[in-house]
Amino acid sequence: MTDKLAYWEWSAPEGSDLDDPAALWAANPAMAAGRITEEFSRIERAAMDDDEYARERLGMFPDNDDAPRWEVITEEQWRNAARDPVALSGTVTYAVEATPDGGWAAISAAMTHPDGVAVEVGEHREGRTWLLDRVVELAGKPTTKAVLIDPEGPVGSLVRDIEAAGVTITRVTAAEYAKACAGFYDAVAEDTVHHFDDDTLTGCVARAKKRTRGDVWMWDRRDTDVTPLATATLARWGHLEIEDPVDDWDFVVVDV
Repeated sequence: MTDKLAYWEWSAPEGSDLDDPAALWAANPAMAAGRITEEFSRIERAAMDDDEYARERLGMFPDNDDAPRWEVITEEQWRNAARDPVALSGTVTYAVEATPDGGWAAISAAMTHPDGVAVEVGEHREGRTWLLDRVVELAGKPTTKAVLIDPEGPVGSLVRDIEAAGVTITRVTAAEYAKACAGFYDAVAEDTVHHFDDDTLTGCVARAKKRTRGDVWMWDRRDTDVTPLATATLARWGHLEIEDPVDDWDFVVVDV
């Protein structure tokens, strides 16, 4: 500040809900003069991801490190969803995904559990070239119900080779992935999805953030690797949505 010039900065209170109108008004005094409206802000919200909207419209600068934050699912909810490993009967649904740059990839499984659906991260490894042989192997198991892949995502480049190897995949759309994310979130809150206290999956849930697109949201995979969570989310959704090819199976020890 000088005798003739001053700079003023407004921002929403730390920890504000990005969709709270009070946060919008606190960070934008121009709203009182009608130069910015809530309707215009909603259009911006739909066009931006969470971090961008927080910076540009609310004056908030999120911390982008990988420290656990539990922003979406609370730690208490996730700990309550843990179960002891048990032998489960029925078919197994797999989901496959990689980071946007292809640096890491994961395969997760979903199975029917006495308390709902159990999810488990089978593999989480560097690169994605290993996926082809592993997917072919898992698809060939008699207990496999389905293998889910987003053909428009980072694993899409492998779809042709996977199908050429004789594997029938279940293609997932962006809209279905958004439904899967919302369903996973609700299932944790309702205690109908469970895990076996795996550190890899727990770390992903702790770091997870939402990426909003229009009226829906999905896991934000740009700043940190949450492919184990993304695949667990898809596997659960597919396990519930896809019918079993058979009516009866002996007990299964899942090998992922």
